[in-house]
Amino acid sequence: MKIFEPGDTVYFPEINKPTGYPMTVIGGRKTYYTSGKKYVKYLVEGHAVPPKIVCEGCGKEFETDPDSPDYLEYAVCPHCGARKDFEFKDRCGLTDNLAKWIKSTIDNKYDSIIKVIGFVGTGKSNMSVDLATTVDPTFTLEERYVYDILPFYKKLDEGWDEIKPGMCFLMDESINQLNKRRWNSETNTTFGEFLTMFRSLGLILILVMPYEDTFDVLLRETDRARCTITALDLPNGGKYEGRGYYEVSVIMKGGKKVDVCMGTFPMMDLSTLDKYEDLKKESQRKKLRELIDKLEPKEKKVEEKTSRKDMALWFIVHEGWDYKEVSARFNIPEGTLRRWKKEYLDERGD
Repeated sequence: MKIFEPGDTVYFPEINKPTGYPMTVIGGRKTYYTSGKKYVKYLVEGHAVPPKIVCEGCGKEFETDPDSPDYLEYAVCPHCGARKDFEFKDRCGLTDNLAKWIKSTIDNKYDSIIKVIGFVGTGKSNMSVDLATTVDPTFTLEERYVYDILPFYKKLDEGWDEIKPGMCFLMDESINQLNKRRWNSETNTTFGEFLTMFRSLGLILILVMPYEDTFDVLLRETDRARCTITALDLPNGGKYEGRGYYEVSVIMKGGKKVDVCMGTFPMMDLSTLDKYEDLKKESQRKKLRELIDKLEPKEKKVEEKTSRKDMALWFIVHEGWDYKEVSARFNIPEGTLRRWKKEYLDERGD
């Protein structure tokens, strides 16, 4: 196995094959073993910084310097000294290359379902929003963010005439629906049919969930999910630590799984974060109301049954009505009334 070092060029999605998108190893090598086989993942950035820049100050062209310690942050024109700052998007090569690959799956008529997983606080929602806006510049939280499957279906139906190939949708906390514990539920079975329609329309779906093993078997044991992204919270003590990192594995043609590499993503700006939190809170409120609507009829039925029992016992014990009269009045079998009376008297010790 070849070990790459910082500065080496690797490729996405298969790091050894120059047919993919080029990236530069910047460090953070991670070695691990699965079923006795050794894997290595590298922290990478894409060749997003152009090799030549036309200065916005003097208009002259100059070459960027990959050996400069500030190469990924900014460049200084050697002619006039004007500084060119690189936005994070310019530096986030893995996300850009991942977006290109996702679009290629649409062009080749494959499913384009992306799973984003990660523990609470690792930034998986940040990663999902960043990827969605990279792969689909028209993506907005207001129009393409969903928290439940039925509203998702309705949203598609309402905007049917505007649907175009390459549109990206984000379903957050999809554990609410695509749960293996309810694998035979109506939601999960209809979702399989929905995914087939999604592919034919050329749409991209990002599913966010804390744990991969909670996904329905439809996604876990087939190649319908073309890519799995794991948001990381790297431990303290090294050069690369904290939130803002992720690793990628993809399913190639023929079902081959490739563990690719590690990349970085930015945190949401405050306005986007506020919007995201508001939409999530609103969605959770709707879910709460659904649960209330589901439970209230059961509670009322219990209350109704309890009140009938109390009233029937009152007429038998305190008013002296016989069982036949009470049975006719409340439509309760005489045997049930006798049992209730015995239980009532036993509780009182009479």
